[in-house]
Amino acid sequence: MTEKINFAVNNYEYRNQGIGGSDAGVVLGVNPYKTPLSLYLEKTGQIAPPDLSDNEAVKMGNILEPIVADLYSEKTGNKVQRKNQVKFHPEHQFMFGHIDRIIIPFTEKRIGLEIKTTASHMSKFFGEESTDDLPLHILSQAHHYISIFDLTCMDVAVLIGGQRLKIFHVERDREFEEIMIEKEKNFWINH
Repeated sequence: MTEKINFAVNNYEYRNQGIGGSDAGVVLGVNPYKTPLSLYLEKTGQIAPPDLSDNEAVKMGNILEPIVADLYSEKTGNKVQRKNQVKFHPEHQFMFGHIDRIIIPFTEKRIGLEIKTTASHMSKFFGEESTDDLPLHILSQAHHYISIFDLTCMDVAVLIGGQRLKIFHVERDREFEEIMIEKEKNFWINH
C-alpha cells in the first residue's frame, strides 16, 4: 500500500511563512539571481518580490512542465504523479516546499522529481547526466525538498533549449542536510 503524504493547501500566502525550495540557494549564498539581503527584505515585507507573471521563461516553464514530465517517464520508464502542493517540514516548520512530481509507487524508495527548463546557452552549467552536477542553487533546492518530503533521492529533469532532456540524480546527503537546515534556521530565526 502506498503511503499518502500530508500536503497542505497550495496557495501563495505561505511564501512569507518560511523558507521555500527556491530560497534555499539564496540562504546558502549560491543563487546567482538573488542575495540573502533581498530575500530578507522580501520576507519582512520591506520590498515586494519580483513580479514574474509576464516573464516568458517562467510562462514557458509552466507550459512545458507536463511535457517534460512525460519525456522523463518515456526516457526512464518511471511513472510519475503530480504533487504540486505545499508541505511544511514536520520538525522545522520554517521550511516548506512543493515538488513537481513523485515517482510511483511511492513506497520505501521515495523519489521526487523536480522539473526545469532552461535556454541552450545555459547548458554549460549542467554536468553529466545521472550525476548531481547541477548549478548549486538547483542542487540546494533538491536537498531542501528531500529533507521536507523525507525522500530517498530526487531526480531533476532539465529540458535544455527546448530540445535536449538531461536527467540528474541527487541522493540524500544527511551531512549536507544538517548544514543546510542550520543555515536556514539561523536565517529565519535570527534575521
